[in-house]
Amino acid sequence: MVDYRKYLGKKERIILPFFSGSCVEGRDGSFRLGGSVEPGFHLFEIRGRVAHPVERVEVPDLAALNKVRGHLCGSMIVLESAMTELLHFPPDGELPRFSPVVARRWYSGDLLFDSLDLEGNAEEAVRRRFEDRGNLAGVTGIPATLRASFGYSVVARESERLGIPFLPIEVRRWILQVSEEGVERAAACLQELRRHREVYRRSSSPRVPTSSARGSRPHDRVEASLRGTGARLCDLRSLAGDLLEVRYEFLGSRFAALVREGNLQVVDAGICLDGSDSALTLDSLPGTIREAMESDQLVVTWHEG
Repeated sequence: MVDYRKYLGKKERIILPFFSGSCVEGRDGSFRLGGSVEPGFHLFEIRGRVAHPVERVEVPDLAALNKVRGHLCGSMIVLESAMTELLHFPPDGELPRFSPVVARRWYSGDLLFDSLDLEGNAEEAVRRRFEDRGNLAGVTGIPATLRASFGYSVVARESERLGIPFLPIEVRRWILQVSEEGVERAAACLQELRRHREVYRRSSSPRVPTSSARGSRPHDRVEASLRGTGARLCDLRSLAGDLLEVRYEFLGSRFAALVREGNLQVVDAGICLDGSDSALTLDSLPGTIREAMESDQLVVTWHEG
């Protein structure tokens, strides 16, 4: 029989990235954060299952991690099938729009910037089309990830002009048409999202006010509920009426939901569900978001900023 007492008090130091939330993850699993740190790579002292930050460090050699290629779109990397993910820790300074990039997949599933990839004529051609407010109709030799990055960028520009927020996974269903048709199609997609949200808000009870914070925050139960879903807890607030506002990261995007503190039943899913929010609990919500995205029905009712 293994005598686990010999491991008590054992310490080691390892370099791990911190993204957000209250945990860091490495090859050997997850560790609760034992101090406050900014996002980035840090040297941690591991005591049991708690990681105590020692100092910030430079990015270590990532060559042992799986390599992923795509095209830049703001702070995201566009991958196959027009999927997007957050690209963590790019170099200081703004990279050229639509740059081809190489990323590495960390043990948590997050993507870390590795390097700029080899650029060809396609990237510069797409930059010109974007600057001229054109489209990619009839343009050949454009990789699928670059074509999708162009489409998302056109939507982002129209989103700012119209004041209609969006997440890439909401408009993924239309992104090929946007890249082919340009500004008009992007505006139509955003207007459709706005119509869905307005219908949802008229037919749903208003969100509970978020003033009256109280009590201790049950991080452990919420994190345990999200664990295994692919989502990461980012922030948690206790609200009046025994409710919790849960902000979390999933599929490279930020979401928010209101849940009951006692059983984590969903009160407001933060997405259009035709009034069926209460049929879900927090642990089933990320899966519902994935299903809505895959069936081209995802409409988000909460957006940062």
